[in-house]
Amino acid sequence: MLYAGLHGLAQGLEQIIEAADQLRDDSSISFVLVGDGPVKRALVTEAEARGLTNIKFLDAVPQDQVPALVAVADIVLVPLKMHIPGAVPSKLYEAMSSGRALVAIASGEAAEIVSRHRAGVVVAPGDTAGLTMSLLDLARNSSYREQLGVQARRAAIAQFDRSVTISRFIGYLEDQLRVVSPSKLGLQTQNDSGPSLVTNQYDQSQGSESRSA
Repeated sequence: MLYAGLHGLAQGLEQIIEAADQLRDDSSISFVLVGDGPVKRALVTEAEARGLTNIKFLDAVPQDQVPALVAVADIVLVPLKMHIPGAVPSKLYEAMSSGRALVAIASGEAAEIVSRHRAGVVVAPGDTAGLTMSLLDLARNSSYREQLGVQARRAAIAQFDRSVTISRFIGYLEDQLRVVSPSKLGLQTQNDSGPSLVTNQYDQSQGSESRSA
């Protein structure tokens, strides 16, 4: 189980500590948390206090090294404890594009994306029992993990590739331009000659005076 990213309040990584505690007797499951942040020291201290040997904390690595870490993980964790309307963590798209099974501990838009595309398992923030059961189920079912990974990557390429999102945004702007009246764009229609820019009457009069001079 891999988490790579910021160790902050919004991620709610204490849920992973709790899940690791509940799964401590299963030698086939281990957790790796990569990164740094304001709560990392507290997380390490809590794991040590519980005597957990199935969880490791690694230092942050350059962004270009993260894909290699994800590639060797069976399950990628994407936790987002705090629901911020309109906010979707970029690591969600990275996890989907990796083709690995993912578990989103989230609500809101992030959870909706995973559910809609059947790209992984969604667990509500705070539902530690649900998280533990989901991780155990995935750990024991390699074909299910593979299926989720395939669906996640397919969705990432078809829906969230940069070229796709740029094309979609351009199409949206073009649609908006079609429904906006020329007058709102500072244009006026001159019979059959097409739209032209509306100029300030003062500027026009000044131009006339200049030409007269």
